[in-house]
Amino acid sequence: MKSRSFWLSLALATTLGGAALGAASGCSAPDPGAVNTTTRHATQSPPPAATSDGTGTGTGTGTTPGTTPGTTPDAGTGGEGGTTNPPDAFTGANAYKQQTGLTTLQAQHNFPNAPGGNTQNPAGQNCMDCHVTGGAATAFSVGGTVTTGPASTTPVASAQIRFRAPDGTAFSVFTDAQGNFYSLASDHVLANDTATGARTADTVVIMPDHLVNAGQGACSAGGTCHGGTAKYIHLP
Repeated sequence: MKSRSFWLSLALATTLGGAALGAASGCSAPDPGAVNTTTRHATQSPPPAATSDGTGTGTGTGTTPGTTPGTTPDAGTGGEGGTTNPPDAFTGANAYKQQTGLTTLQAQHNFPNAPGGNTQNPAGQNCMDCHVTGGAATAFSVGGTVTTGPASTTPVASAQIRFRAPDGTAFSVFTDAQGNFYSLASDHVLANDTATGARTADTVVIMPDHLVNAGQGACSAGGTCHGGTAKYIHLP
Protein backbone atom coordinates (compact mmCIF):
# COMPACT_ATOMS: atom_id res chain seq x y z
CA MET A 1 0.00 0.00 0.00
CA LYS A 2 1.34 3.43 -0.84
CA SER A 3 0.16 7.03 -0.69
CA ARG A 4 0.21 9.91 -3.17
CA SER A 5 -1.42 13.25 -3.71
CA PHE A 6 -4.87 13.02 -5.25
CA TRP A 7 -7.85 15.35 -4.85
CA LEU A 8 -11.09 14.07 -6.21
CA SER A 9 -13.87 16.61 -6.32
CA LEU A 10 -15.21 15.04 -9.43
CA ALA A 11 -16.68 16.66 -12.55
CA LEU A 12 -16.77 15.90 -16.18
CA ALA A 13 -14.50 17.37 -18.65
CA THR A 14 -17.27 17.63 -21.26
CA THR A 15 -17.80 21.31 -21.98
CA LEU A 16 -19.29 22.93 -25.04
CA GLY A 17 -17.21 25.51 -26.84
CA GLY A 18 -15.68 26.74 -23.58
CA ALA A 19 -18.79 28.74 -22.57
CA ALA A 20 -18.15 29.87 -19.00
CA LEU A 21 -20.66 29.79 -16.21
CA GLY A 22 -18.28 30.41 -13.37
CA ALA A 23 -20.93 30.33 -10.70
CA ALA A 24 -21.38 26.62 -11.37
CA SER A 25 -17.82 25.65 -10.50
CA GLY A 26 -17.61 22.36 -8.64
CA CYS A 27 -15.13 23.97 -6.26
CA SER A 28 -17.59 26.62 -5.13
CA ALA A 29 -18.33 24.48 -2.10
CA PRO A 30 -16.01 24.55 0.95
CA ASP A 31 -12.71 23.01 -0.08
CA PRO A 32 -11.86 19.89 1.96
CA GLY A 33 -8.20 20.63 1.29
CA ALA A 34 -5.35 18.59 -0.09
CA VAL A 35 -5.61 14.87 0.60
CA ASN A 36 -3.49 11.79 0.26
CA THR A 37 -5.01 8.94 -1.68
CA THR A 38 -4.42 5.34 -0.78
CA THR A 39 -3.49 3.12 -3.70
CA ARG A 40 -3.84 -0.62 -3.43
CA HIS A 41 -3.86 -3.59 -5.76
CA ALA A 42 -7.41 -4.83 -6.11
CA THR A 43 -6.27 -8.45 -6.26
CA GLN A 44 -4.69 -8.14 -2.80
CA SER A 45 -7.77 -6.88 -1.01
CA PRO A 46 -10.94 -7.41 -3.04
CA PRO A 47 -14.03 -5.58 -1.77
CA PRO A 48 -16.98 -7.59 -0.46
CA ALA A 49 -19.78 -8.34 -2.90
CA ALA A 50 -22.69 -5.95 -3.07
CA THR A 51 -26.27 -7.08 -2.90
CA SER A 52 -27.00 -5.98 -6.45
CA ASP A 53 -25.37 -4.42 -9.45
CA GLY A 54 -26.54 -3.05 -12.77
CA THR A 55 -25.39 -2.33 -16.28
CA GLY A 56 -25.23 1.22 -17.54
CA THR A 57 -26.93 2.41 -20.68
CA GLY A 58 -26.77 5.49 -22.82
CA THR A 59 -27.96 6.62 -26.22
CA GLY A 60 -27.73 10.41 -26.28
CA THR A 61 -25.17 12.57 -28.04
CA GLY A 62 -24.22 16.23 -28.18
CA THR A 63 -25.92 18.59 -25.78
CA THR A 64 -28.80 16.25 -24.97
CA PRO A 65 -27.28 12.88 -23.99
CA GLY A 66 -29.53 10.10 -22.81
CA THR A 67 -29.07 7.94 -19.74
CA THR A 68 -25.58 8.37 -18.38
CA PRO A 69 -23.21 6.16 -20.40
CA GLY A 70 -21.26 3.54 -18.51
CA THR A 71 -23.24 4.08 -15.31
CA THR A 72 -23.68 1.26 -12.83
CA PRO A 73 -26.48 1.80 -10.27
CA ASP A 74 -25.47 -0.47 -7.41
CA ALA A 75 -26.97 -0.95 -3.98
CA GLY A 76 -23.62 -0.72 -2.28
CA THR A 77 -24.97 -1.92 1.04
CA GLY A 78 -23.77 -5.52 1.17
CA GLY A 79 -20.74 -6.96 2.87
CA GLU A 80 -20.20 -4.33 5.55
CA GLY A 81 -20.91 -6.46 8.60
CA GLY A 82 -17.90 -7.31 10.71
CA THR A 83 -15.53 -4.87 9.04
CA THR A 84 -13.06 -3.04 11.27
CA ASN A 85 -12.19 -0.23 8.86
CA PRO A 86 -14.52 2.67 8.10
CA PRO A 87 -16.39 2.25 4.81
CA ASP A 88 -14.83 3.76 1.71
CA ALA A 89 -16.08 4.31 -1.85
CA PHE A 90 -15.81 0.61 -2.74
CA THR A 91 -17.24 -0.84 0.47
CA GLY A 92 -20.02 -3.18 -0.60
CA ALA A 93 -19.14 -2.98 -4.29
CA ASN A 94 -19.14 -5.92 -6.64
CA ALA A 95 -15.82 -6.99 -8.10
CA TYR A 96 -14.57 -4.74 -10.88
CA LYS A 97 -16.17 -5.55 -14.23
CA GLN A 98 -14.82 -3.76 -17.26
CA GLN A 99 -17.17 -1.31 -18.97
CA THR A 100 -16.46 1.60 -21.27
CA GLY A 101 -18.46 4.80 -21.18
CA LEU A 102 -19.89 6.22 -24.40
CA THR A 103 -17.54 8.57 -26.20
CA THR A 104 -17.41 12.17 -25.04
CA LEU A 105 -16.06 13.32 -28.41
CA GLN A 106 -18.64 15.76 -29.74
CA ALA A 107 -18.73 17.97 -32.81
CA GLN A 108 -19.93 20.86 -30.65
CA HIS A 109 -16.64 20.85 -28.73
CA ASN A 110 -13.80 23.06 -29.85
CA PHE A 111 -10.73 22.77 -27.62
CA PRO A 112 -7.60 23.83 -29.55
CA ASN A 113 -5.25 22.46 -26.88
CA ALA A 114 -7.01 19.12 -26.47
CA PRO A 115 -4.79 16.05 -25.91
CA GLY A 116 -3.68 14.51 -29.19
CA GLY A 117 -4.89 17.53 -31.13
CA ASN A 118 -8.48 16.30 -31.32
CA THR A 119 -10.49 19.45 -30.66
CA GLN A 120 -13.60 17.38 -29.90
CA ASN A 121 -11.95 15.84 -26.84
CA PRO A 122 -12.94 17.63 -23.59
CA ALA A 123 -10.25 15.94 -21.47
CA GLY A 124 -9.16 18.20 -18.64
CA GLN A 125 -11.89 20.78 -19.26
CA ASN A 126 -14.28 21.96 -16.55
CA CYS A 127 -17.59 20.50 -17.68
CA MET A 128 -19.54 22.70 -15.28
CA ASP A 129 -18.72 25.72 -17.38
CA CYS A 130 -21.61 24.54 -19.58
CA HIS A 131 -23.21 21.41 -18.11
CA VAL A 132 -25.26 22.99 -15.33
CA THR A 133 -28.94 23.60 -14.75
CA GLY A 134 -29.90 26.49 -17.00
CA GLY A 135 -26.56 26.31 -18.78
CA ALA A 136 -25.64 25.83 -22.41
CA ALA A 137 -25.71 22.03 -22.20
CA THR A 138 -27.41 19.19 -20.34
CA ALA A 139 -26.67 19.35 -16.62
CA PHE A 140 -24.15 16.94 -15.11
CA SER A 141 -23.71 16.03 -11.45
CA VAL A 142 -20.15 14.67 -11.67
CA GLY A 143 -17.46 14.09 -14.22
CA GLY A 144 -13.78 14.34 -15.03
CA THR A 145 -10.80 12.77 -16.71
CA VAL A 146 -8.57 9.89 -15.58
CA THR A 147 -5.00 9.57 -16.85
CA THR A 148 -1.93 7.45 -16.17
CA GLY A 149 -0.21 10.09 -14.03
CA PRO A 150 -0.69 13.50 -12.39
CA ALA A 151 1.00 15.32 -15.29
CA SER A 152 0.10 12.80 -17.99
CA THR A 153 -2.44 13.26 -20.77
CA THR A 154 -2.51 9.53 -21.56
CA PRO A 155 -6.09 8.43 -20.83
CA VAL A 156 -7.19 5.46 -18.76
CA ALA A 157 -10.18 3.84 -20.43
CA SER A 158 -12.75 1.74 -18.54
CA ALA A 159 -11.81 3.09 -15.12
CA GLN A 160 -14.64 2.82 -12.60
CA ILE A 161 -15.37 5.90 -10.50
CA ARG A 162 -17.65 5.13 -7.55
CA PHE A 163 -19.60 7.49 -5.32
CA ARG A 164 -20.91 6.12 -2.01
CA ALA A 165 -23.31 8.08 0.18
CA PRO A 166 -23.25 7.81 3.99
CA ASP A 167 -26.36 5.60 3.91
CA GLY A 168 -24.50 3.05 1.76
CA THR A 169 -26.25 3.75 -1.53
CA ALA A 170 -23.81 4.16 -4.41
CA PHE A 171 -23.45 4.69 -8.13
CA SER A 172 -20.59 4.25 -10.55
CA VAL A 173 -19.53 5.76 -13.85
CA PHE A 174 -16.88 4.48 -16.26
CA THR A 175 -14.40 6.33 -18.42
CA ASP A 176 -14.59 6.30 -22.19
CA ALA A 177 -11.66 5.73 -24.56
CA GLN A 178 -10.52 9.32 -23.90
CA GLY A 179 -10.48 8.76 -20.12
CA ASN A 180 -13.52 10.99 -19.58
CA PHE A 181 -16.55 10.19 -17.41
CA TYR A 182 -19.75 11.88 -16.28
CA SER A 183 -23.18 11.41 -14.80
CA LEU A 184 -26.28 13.33 -15.79
CA ALA A 185 -27.82 15.34 -12.97
CA SER A 186 -31.14 13.73 -13.84
CA ASP A 187 -29.63 10.28 -13.15
CA HIS A 188 -27.63 10.88 -9.98
CA VAL A 189 -27.15 13.60 -7.38
CA LEU A 190 -24.19 13.70 -5.04
CA ALA A 191 -25.16 13.35 -1.39
CA ASN A 192 -23.40 15.34 1.29
CA ASP A 193 -20.32 13.58 2.64
CA THR A 194 -19.92 11.25 -0.35
CA ALA A 195 -16.98 8.84 -0.42
CA THR A 196 -15.21 8.56 -3.77
CA GLY A 197 -12.67 6.32 -5.42
CA ALA A 198 -11.39 5.06 -8.75
CA ARG A 199 -10.24 1.64 -9.87
CA THR A 200 -9.28 -0.63 -12.73
CA ALA A 201 -8.84 -4.39 -12.68
CA ASP A 202 -5.63 -4.23 -10.65
CA THR A 203 -5.50 -0.84 -8.94
CA VAL A 204 -7.78 0.95 -6.51
CA VAL A 205 -7.34 4.57 -5.43
CA ILE A 206 -9.41 5.88 -2.53
CA MET A 207 -9.93 9.52 -1.64
CA PRO A 208 -9.81 9.69 2.18
CA ASP A 209 -11.62 13.03 2.41
CA HIS A 210 -15.24 12.96 1.27
CA LEU A 211 -16.97 15.35 -1.10
CA VAL A 212 -18.61 17.91 1.15
CA ASN A 213 -21.75 18.46 -0.92
CA ALA A 214 -23.31 18.23 -4.37
CA GLY A 215 -21.44 21.34 -5.50
CA GLN A 216 -18.14 19.47 -5.62
CA GLY A 217 -18.82 17.45 -8.74
CA ALA A 218 -16.59 19.42 -11.12
CA CYS A 219 -13.24 17.71 -10.76
CA SER A 220 -11.57 19.64 -13.57
CA ALA A 221 -12.27 23.05 -12.05
CA GLY A 222 -9.25 25.17 -11.18
CA GLY A 223 -7.88 26.13 -7.79
CA THR A 224 -7.17 23.03 -5.74
CA CYS A 225 -9.25 20.83 -8.05
CA HIS A 226 -7.97 18.56 -10.80
CA GLY A 227 -7.84 21.39 -13.31
CA GLY A 228 -5.48 23.19 -10.92
CA THR A 229 -2.99 22.22 -8.28
CA ALA A 230 -4.39 18.71 -7.71
CA LYS A 231 -3.46 17.74 -11.29
CA TYR A 232 -5.25 14.93 -13.06
CA ILE A 233 -7.08 12.07 -11.43
CA HIS A 234 -4.74 9.22 -12.18
CA LEU A 235 -4.34 5.45 -12.08
CA PRO A 236 -2.28 3.55 -11.18
